[in-house]
Amino acid sequence: MRYPLFYLVVSLMFSFTSINAQHEIPAVYKDLSYDEDGNLTFTLQDKTIPAIDFPPFMTLEQIISGVDGTRDGLEFDFDAPTLNGTLYYGLIHLEDSKHPLPVYFKRTAEITEGKANVDIRNTFTGRYDMTGWEESGTGLLGYRIVDDKGNMIYDGKVAFEAKRKINVVNTIIEGPFVNILKPDEATIWFTTLHPVKAKVAVNDTVFEANTAGTRHEIR
Repeated sequence: MRYPLFYLVVSLMFSFTSINAQHEIPAVYKDLSYDEDGNLTFTLQDKTIPAIDFPPFMTLEQIISGVDGTRDGLEFDFDAPTLNGTLYYGLIHLEDSKHPLPVYFKRTAEITEGKANVDIRNTFTGRYDMTGWEESGTGLLGYRIVDDKGNMIYDGKVAFEAKRKINVVNTIIEGPFVNILKPDEATIWFTTLHPVKAKVAVNDTVFEANTAGTRHEIR
């Protein structure tokens, strides 16, 4: 078994819990509690064990903000010097499937000390341009981060436009999802790479968010 990813998840859980130490712990977790100083503890038989602040080696913010455009492609810098592995990548055709997913290219990019590069101009051309980005000037790249132990760290996507250089443009990186469904209403939520005042069009009606942000919930 491979354990590093498990420890990453556990550390994220404990980091989240320590930040939100005032939140009530569900009764089902009978061995977890807060001491008089508000610190999370675990009780094993008669022994009380304090939670250890063990920050993850990289955060979601590092992953989603660590992409920038270059003259010919995209540069990934996850600000994680200990991350080595493989970056799988491929174009996503939004109008060619009910479930748009990246078609991973036959080659991959090496991640060295948290950095990798993808050459779009010289890779996805001709018959490999399955989405027509050369003609439209815009495209969507899906990517998967896998560390050198084979653990899948993250599946992401980033939109780009091709001008004198390749530029990263705002992207829906999570969702959209339908939530709180009722007979006469629903809430659409999604996350974008950059802050934006989002809107959702339903037939001829447009529902717009009140403020700009990256996390959107539109009723």
